[in-house]
Amino acid sequence: MVETSPSLDLFLADIVINDVRIGGIHADDAAIQHVPASTNARVYLGGGRPVYIRTADRQWLCLEPGGLFSALDGQAHYLAGQLPPETMRQKLPRTIARQVDWLVSSDGASPPVDAAKEGLQRFDYDVLYLTTSLVTNPLPDIIPPRMLMTPQQVAERPALQAAVDIFKTPDFVLDPRNGMVRLRLAEIIAISVVTFATEQLAGEGLNAYAALYDSNIRAALRDMHRRPDADWTIDTLADAAGLSRSTFIRRFREATHQSPKAYLTLLRMNIAVGHLCAGDVPIPKIAEMVGFNSAAAFARAFAAVYGKTPGRYRAESRQLR
Repeated sequence: MVETSPSLDLFLADIVINDVRIGGIHADDAAIQHVPASTNARVYLGGGRPVYIRTADRQWLCLEPGGLFSALDGQAHYLAGQLPPETMRQKLPRTIARQVDWLVSSDGASPPVDAAKEGLQRFDYDVLYLTTSLVTNPLPDIIPPRMLMTPQQVAERPALQAAVDIFKTPDFVLDPRNGMVRLRLAEIIAISVVTFATEQLAGEGLNAYAALYDSNIRAALRDMHRRPDADWTIDTLADAAGLSRSTFIRRFREATHQSPKAYLTLLRMNIAVGHLCAGDVPIPKIAEMVGFNSAAAFARAFAAVYGKTPGRYRAESRQLR
Protein backbone atom coordinates (compact mmCIF):
# COMPACT_ATOMS: atom_id res chain seq x y z
CA MET A 1 0.00 0.00 0.00
CA VAL A 2 1.26 3.50 -0.83
CA GLU A 3 2.11 5.51 2.24
CA THR A 4 0.24 8.75 2.80
CA SER A 5 2.55 11.72 2.43
CA PRO A 6 2.62 14.54 5.04
CA SER A 7 1.35 17.00 2.43
CA LEU A 8 -1.59 14.75 1.66
CA ASP A 9 -2.39 14.46 5.38
CA LEU A 10 -2.72 18.23 5.61
CA PHE A 11 -5.38 18.26 2.91
CA LEU A 12 -7.17 15.23 4.33
CA ALA A 13 -7.46 17.12 7.61
CA ASP A 14 -9.44 19.82 5.79
CA ILE A 15 -12.20 17.42 4.73
CA VAL A 16 -15.18 18.52 6.79
CA ILE A 17 -18.76 17.30 6.37
CA ASN A 18 -21.56 19.30 7.93
CA ASP A 19 -24.60 17.42 6.67
CA VAL A 20 -25.46 13.86 5.75
CA ARG A 21 -28.65 12.05 4.79
CA ILE A 22 -28.99 8.29 4.96
CA GLY A 23 -31.41 6.22 2.94
CA GLY A 24 -32.04 2.75 1.59
CA ILE A 25 -32.61 1.73 -2.02
CA HIS A 26 -34.18 -1.38 -3.53
CA ALA A 27 -32.71 -2.01 -6.97
CA ASP A 28 -35.25 -3.19 -9.53
CA ASP A 29 -34.61 -6.44 -11.39
CA ALA A 30 -37.07 -5.59 -14.15
CA ALA A 31 -36.21 -1.92 -14.71
CA ILE A 32 -33.31 0.49 -14.72
CA GLN A 33 -33.51 3.20 -12.10
CA HIS A 34 -32.38 6.67 -13.08
CA VAL A 35 -30.64 8.68 -10.34
CA PRO A 36 -30.68 12.32 -11.50
CA ALA A 37 -27.80 14.74 -11.17
CA SER A 38 -27.40 16.44 -7.82
CA THR A 39 -25.34 19.12 -6.15
CA ASN A 40 -24.45 16.55 -3.49
CA ALA A 41 -21.78 13.87 -3.31
CA ARG A 42 -23.08 10.30 -2.96
CA VAL A 43 -21.74 7.11 -1.44
CA TYR A 44 -23.40 3.72 -1.87
CA LEU A 45 -22.69 0.93 0.61
CA GLY A 46 -23.35 -2.53 -0.82
CA GLY A 47 -26.18 -4.41 0.86
CA GLY A 48 -27.40 -7.96 0.56
CA ARG A 49 -26.82 -8.62 -3.14
CA PRO A 50 -24.90 -7.23 -6.13
CA VAL A 51 -26.20 -4.01 -7.71
CA TYR A 52 -25.18 -2.66 -11.11
CA ILE A 53 -24.37 1.01 -11.60
CA ARG A 54 -24.01 2.73 -14.97
CA THR A 55 -21.83 5.81 -14.75
CA ALA A 56 -21.62 8.83 -17.01
CA ASP A 57 -18.84 7.16 -19.01
CA ARG A 58 -21.29 4.38 -20.03
CA GLN A 59 -19.60 1.72 -17.96
CA TRP A 60 -21.66 -0.76 -15.93
CA LEU A 61 -19.99 -1.45 -12.57
CA CYS A 62 -20.94 -4.19 -10.13
CA LEU A 63 -21.27 -3.03 -6.51
CA GLU A 64 -20.84 -6.19 -4.47
CA PRO A 65 -22.26 -6.77 -0.98
CA GLY A 66 -19.82 -5.09 1.39
CA GLY A 67 -18.35 -2.93 -1.38
CA LEU A 68 -18.53 0.84 -1.80
CA PHE A 69 -19.24 3.18 -4.70
CA SER A 70 -18.63 6.92 -4.48
CA ALA A 71 -19.83 9.64 -6.84
CA LEU A 72 -18.24 12.85 -5.57
CA ASP A 73 -19.34 14.91 -8.57
CA GLY A 74 -23.07 14.31 -8.20
CA GLN A 75 -23.46 13.25 -11.84
CA ALA A 76 -26.53 11.36 -12.95
CA HIS A 77 -26.26 7.58 -13.15
CA TYR A 78 -28.38 4.43 -13.27
CA LEU A 79 -29.02 1.49 -10.94
CA ALA A 80 -30.24 -2.02 -11.72
CA GLY A 81 -30.68 -5.19 -9.68
CA GLN A 82 -29.31 -7.26 -12.56
CA LEU A 83 -27.01 -6.42 -15.46
CA PRO A 84 -29.58 -5.30 -18.03
CA PRO A 85 -29.70 -6.96 -21.46
CA GLU A 86 -28.30 -4.96 -24.34
CA THR A 87 -31.77 -4.00 -25.59
CA MET A 88 -32.61 -2.33 -22.26
CA ARG A 89 -29.27 -0.53 -22.11
CA GLN A 90 -30.09 1.26 -25.37
CA LYS A 91 -33.25 2.85 -23.92
CA LEU A 92 -32.28 4.25 -20.55
CA PRO A 93 -35.10 5.87 -18.53
CA ARG A 94 -35.22 9.51 -17.54
CA THR A 95 -37.48 9.09 -14.53
CA ILE A 96 -36.84 7.50 -11.16
CA ALA A 97 -38.24 3.97 -10.94
CA ARG A 98 -38.00 3.71 -7.14
CA GLN A 99 -37.55 6.43 -4.58
CA VAL A 100 -35.01 6.36 -1.79
CA ASP A 101 -36.41 5.35 1.59
CA TRP A 102 -34.95 8.16 3.69
CA LEU A 103 -34.01 6.95 7.14
CA VAL A 104 -32.38 9.94 8.81
CA SER A 105 -30.83 13.31 7.98
CA SER A 106 -28.56 15.71 9.83
CA ASP A 107 -31.39 18.20 10.31
CA GLY A 108 -33.15 15.67 12.54
CA ALA A 109 -35.94 14.87 10.08
CA SER A 110 -36.66 11.17 9.81
CA PRO A 111 -39.54 8.78 9.17
CA PRO A 112 -41.24 6.98 12.05
CA VAL A 113 -38.43 5.22 13.90
CA ASP A 114 -40.19 1.87 14.11
CA ALA A 115 -40.72 1.67 10.35
CA ALA A 116 -37.20 2.72 9.47
CA LYS A 117 -35.66 0.51 12.12
CA GLU A 118 -37.57 -2.49 10.86
CA GLY A 119 -36.21 -1.97 7.35
CA LEU A 120 -32.66 -1.58 8.55
CA GLN A 121 -32.77 -4.51 10.95
CA ARG A 122 -33.73 -6.81 8.12
CA PHE A 123 -31.20 -4.92 6.00
CA ASP A 124 -33.20 -5.86 2.96
CA TYR A 125 -31.98 -2.75 1.19
CA ASP A 126 -29.76 -3.49 -1.78
CA VAL A 127 -27.86 -0.27 -1.17
CA LEU A 128 -27.43 1.97 1.87
CA TYR A 129 -27.23 5.48 0.48
CA LEU A 130 -25.33 8.42 1.98
CA THR A 131 -25.48 11.89 0.48
CA THR A 132 -23.74 15.06 1.61
CA SER A 133 -22.74 18.47 0.32
CA LEU A 134 -19.84 18.26 -2.09
CA VAL A 135 -16.51 18.21 -0.28
CA THR A 136 -14.94 21.68 -0.48
CA ASN A 137 -11.36 20.51 -0.68
CA PRO A 138 -8.77 20.49 -3.50
CA LEU A 139 -8.39 16.70 -3.40
CA PRO A 140 -11.61 15.79 -5.27
CA ASP A 141 -10.39 18.01 -8.12
CA ILE A 142 -7.55 15.61 -8.92
CA ILE A 143 -9.04 12.19 -8.22
CA PRO A 144 -11.58 10.23 -10.27
CA PRO A 145 -15.04 11.58 -9.40
CA ARG A 146 -16.47 8.05 -9.34
CA MET A 147 -14.74 5.21 -7.50
CA LEU A 148 -15.68 1.58 -6.92
CA MET A 149 -14.17 -0.36 -4.02
CA THR A 150 -14.49 -4.13 -3.67
CA PRO A 151 -15.39 -5.70 -0.31
CA GLN A 152 -11.76 -6.73 0.07
CA GLN A 153 -10.53 -3.19 -0.55
CA VAL A 154 -12.95 -1.90 2.08
CA ALA A 155 -11.87 -4.58 4.57
CA GLU A 156 -8.20 -3.68 4.06
CA ARG A 157 -8.96 -0.29 5.63
CA PRO A 158 -10.07 -1.00 9.23
CA ALA A 159 -11.32 2.53 9.91
CA LEU A 160 -13.42 2.50 6.75
CA GLN A 161 -14.78 -0.97 7.47
CA ALA A 162 -15.71 0.07 11.01
CA ALA A 163 -17.51 3.19 9.78
CA VAL A 164 -19.42 1.19 7.16
CA ASP A 165 -20.43 -1.43 9.72
CA ILE A 166 -21.68 1.24 12.13
CA PHE A 167 -23.76 2.89 9.42
CA LYS A 168 -25.46 -0.48 8.92
CA THR A 169 -26.47 -0.63 12.60
CA PRO A 170 -30.07 0.62 12.95
CA ASP A 171 -29.87 1.46 16.65
CA PHE A 172 -26.95 3.78 15.96
CA VAL A 173 -28.19 5.33 12.72
CA LEU A 174 -31.66 6.14 14.01
CA ASP A 175 -30.65 7.45 17.44
CA PRO A 176 -30.97 11.28 17.29
CA ARG A 177 -28.19 11.60 19.86
CA ASN A 178 -25.69 10.30 17.31
CA GLY A 179 -26.04 13.11 14.78
CA MET A 180 -22.59 14.57 15.30
CA VAL A 181 -20.97 11.12 15.32
CA ARG A 182 -22.66 10.33 12.00
CA LEU A 183 -20.99 13.39 10.50
CA ARG A 184 -17.56 12.33 11.77
CA LEU A 185 -18.08 8.80 10.45
CA ALA A 186 -19.06 10.26 7.06
CA GLU A 187 -15.75 12.15 7.13
CA ILE A 188 -13.89 8.89 7.79
CA ILE A 189 -15.57 7.40 4.71
CA ALA A 190 -14.74 10.48 2.60
CA ILE A 191 -11.10 10.50 3.74
CA SER A 192 -10.81 6.76 3.09
CA VAL A 193 -12.24 7.11 -0.42
CA VAL A 194 -9.91 9.99 -1.27
CA THR A 195 -6.88 8.14 0.13
CA PHE A 196 -7.81 5.02 -1.83
CA ALA A 197 -8.13 7.08 -5.01
CA THR A 198 -4.72 8.72 -4.59
CA GLU A 199 -3.16 5.32 -3.92
CA GLN A 200 -4.73 3.93 -7.09
CA LEU A 201 -3.44 6.87 -9.12
CA ALA A 202 0.05 6.61 -7.63
CA GLY A 203 0.08 2.90 -8.44
CA GLU A 204 -0.42 3.85 -12.08
CA GLY A 205 2.37 6.42 -11.93
CA LEU A 206 -0.07 9.34 -11.73
CA ASN A 207 1.32 11.55 -8.96
CA ALA A 208 -1.58 13.99 -9.00
CA TYR A 209 -1.53 14.67 -5.27
CA ALA A 210 1.99 16.09 -5.60
CA ALA A 211 0.38 19.17 -7.17
CA LEU A 212 -1.86 19.98 -4.21
CA TYR A 213 0.12 23.06 -3.27
CA ASP A 214 0.18 24.44 -6.82
CA SER A 215 -3.32 25.71 -7.56
CA ASN A 216 -2.46 26.49 -11.19
CA ILE A 217 -1.23 22.99 -11.97
CA ARG A 218 -4.11 21.55 -9.97
CA ALA A 219 -6.55 23.39 -12.25
CA ALA A 220 -4.96 21.77 -15.31
CA LEU A 221 -5.02 18.33 -13.67
CA ARG A 222 -8.66 18.79 -12.73
CA ASP A 223 -9.59 19.51 -16.33
CA MET A 224 -7.52 16.57 -17.61
CA HIS A 225 -9.21 14.19 -15.19
CA ARG A 226 -12.69 15.48 -15.94
CA ARG A 227 -12.26 15.51 -19.74
CA PRO A 228 -9.67 12.93 -20.75
CA ASP A 229 -11.22 12.80 -24.22
CA ALA A 230 -10.51 16.47 -24.96
CA ASP A 231 -7.95 17.45 -27.57
CA TRP A 232 -5.42 18.63 -25.00
CA THR A 233 -2.25 20.41 -26.09
CA ILE A 234 0.42 22.17 -24.07
CA ASP A 235 -1.19 25.49 -24.99
CA THR A 236 -4.72 24.51 -23.91
CA LEU A 237 -3.44 23.01 -20.65
CA ALA A 238 -1.34 26.11 -19.98
CA ASP A 239 -4.46 28.21 -20.56
CA ALA A 240 -6.39 26.03 -18.09
CA ALA A 241 -3.62 26.59 -15.56
CA GLY A 242 -3.47 30.32 -16.26
CA LEU A 243 0.25 30.14 -17.03
CA SER A 244 2.55 30.74 -19.95
CA ARG A 245 3.60 27.69 -21.93
CA SER A 246 7.14 27.55 -20.57
CA THR A 247 6.11 28.22 -16.97
CA PHE A 248 3.41 25.57 -17.17
CA ILE A 249 5.80 22.90 -18.45
CA ARG A 250 8.37 23.70 -15.75
CA ARG A 251 5.88 23.78 -12.87
CA PHE A 252 4.05 20.68 -14.09
CA ARG A 253 7.32 18.72 -14.04
CA GLU A 254 8.21 20.10 -10.62
CA ALA A 255 4.81 19.12 -9.22
CA THR A 256 4.28 15.67 -10.77
CA HIS A 257 7.80 14.65 -11.86
CA GLN A 258 6.31 13.97 -15.31
CA SER A 259 5.78 15.86 -18.52
CA PRO A 260 2.18 16.90 -19.29
CA LYS A 261 2.14 14.53 -22.28
CA ALA A 262 3.39 11.55 -20.24
CA TYR A 263 0.86 12.24 -17.49
CA LEU A 264 -2.04 12.57 -19.94
CA THR A 265 -1.08 9.34 -21.70
CA LEU A 266 -0.94 7.39 -18.43
CA LEU A 267 -4.24 8.90 -17.32
CA ARG A 268 -5.95 7.89 -20.56
CA MET A 269 -4.50 4.37 -20.46
CA ASN A 270 -5.59 3.97 -16.85
CA ILE A 271 -9.16 4.88 -17.78
CA ALA A 272 -9.03 2.59 -20.82
CA VAL A 273 -7.91 -0.36 -18.69
CA GLY A 274 -10.91 0.18 -16.43
CA HIS A 275 -13.26 -0.06 -19.42
CA LEU A 276 -11.45 -3.07 -20.89
CA CYS A 277 -11.63 -5.02 -17.63
CA ALA A 278 -15.05 -4.01 -16.34
CA GLY A 279 -17.34 -3.96 -19.33
CA ASP A 280 -18.03 -4.76 -22.95
CA VAL A 281 -17.62 -1.28 -24.44
CA PRO A 282 -16.23 -1.72 -27.98
CA ILE A 283 -12.55 -0.87 -28.27
CA PRO A 284 -13.12 1.86 -30.92
CA LYS A 285 -15.55 3.51 -28.48
CA ILE A 286 -13.02 3.29 -25.65
CA ALA A 287 -10.48 4.93 -27.95
CA GLU A 288 -12.89 7.80 -28.54
CA MET A 289 -13.65 8.11 -24.81
CA VAL A 290 -9.98 8.61 -23.97
CA GLY A 291 -9.20 11.12 -26.69
CA PHE A 292 -7.99 9.11 -29.70
CA ASN A 293 -9.26 9.75 -33.21
CA SER A 294 -8.82 6.12 -34.28
CA ALA A 295 -8.70 2.67 -32.74
CA ALA A 296 -5.35 2.09 -34.45
CA ALA A 297 -3.74 5.12 -32.79
CA PHE A 298 -5.18 4.03 -29.46
CA ALA A 299 -3.86 0.49 -29.90
CA ARG A 300 -0.34 1.78 -30.65
CA ALA A 301 -0.35 4.03 -27.58
CA PHE A 302 -1.78 1.26 -25.40
CA ALA A 303 0.81 -1.28 -26.57
CA ALA A 304 3.61 1.22 -25.87
CA VAL A 305 2.50 1.35 -22.22
CA TYR A 306 1.36 -2.23 -21.55
CA GLY A 307 3.21 -4.23 -24.20
CA LYS A 308 0.04 -5.75 -25.67
CA THR A 309 -2.98 -4.69 -27.68
CA PRO A 310 -6.20 -3.58 -25.98
CA GLY A 311 -7.98 -6.68 -27.33
CA ARG A 312 -5.38 -9.04 -25.86
CA TYR A 313 -5.41 -7.14 -22.55
CA ARG A 314 -9.20 -7.53 -22.35
CA ALA A 315 -9.07 -11.24 -23.21
CA GLU A 316 -6.42 -11.94 -20.58
CA SER A 317 -8.27 -9.98 -17.91
CA ARG A 318 -11.41 -12.05 -18.53
CA GLN A 319 -9.44 -15.30 -18.22
CA LEU A 320 -8.34 -14.21 -14.74
CA ARG A 321 -11.87 -13.67 -13.46
